[in-house]
Amino acid sequence: MDNKHNIEKRTATYSSKTMSRNIARGEKYEDIKQVIMVNILGYNIFKYEEYVSNTVTVLEKHRECEVISLIKYCFIELPKFRKQHPDMNNKLNQWLAFLDDTDRGLIKMAEEKNKVLQRARVEMNYLTGDEAVRRLAELREKWEMDRISDLRYAEKKGAKTKTIEIAKEMIKQNASMEFIMSVTKLTKEEIEKLK
Repeated sequence: MDNKHNIEKRTATYSSKTMSRNIARGEKYEDIKQVIMVNILGYNIFKYEEYVSNTVTVLEKHRECEVISLIKYCFIELPKFRKQHPDMNNKLNQWLAFLDDTDRGLIKMAEEKNKVLQRARVEMNYLTGDEAVRRLAELREKWEMDRISDLRYAEKKGAKTKTIEIAKEMIKQNASMEFIMSVTKLTKEEIEKLK
């Protein structure tokens, strides 16, 4: 995010809206989930060296006592991240290198250590690539979905065929209609057609 100023007020506004959107009418207070707002900044906001800063709300006279922990804020300052020579074994640093997209060496290291990042790169290329790349990605996705659908259909058809064979055998053995229905989960009409 570029410096559009008022980041503190904007962050508080976005997080409170997010929390209120996620509270269902009549929900118990103890069931309300924590909101963590992560601000990835393309500029520095704090004078400190750390590039990741998390907030907590504490009592004024007892700083060790955290209260109101339902909303946490995290500020990540990319200019400081770039200067730190970050450890690429750290998952957060891997993702920051990927998102920052300025140091090809860091990105390569991050992608070598994190297979999810490799898939994210493919997805990002799909989303930002040219029309031909997007079309190929769409075709691959369609092929994968069709293949899974075909496999599931074959499994269901195979299971149904086996169930029908069992029902036919039970009919030959003069099993009661209720018993056949309870074992095979077929309807009375389906079993009648097999006679």
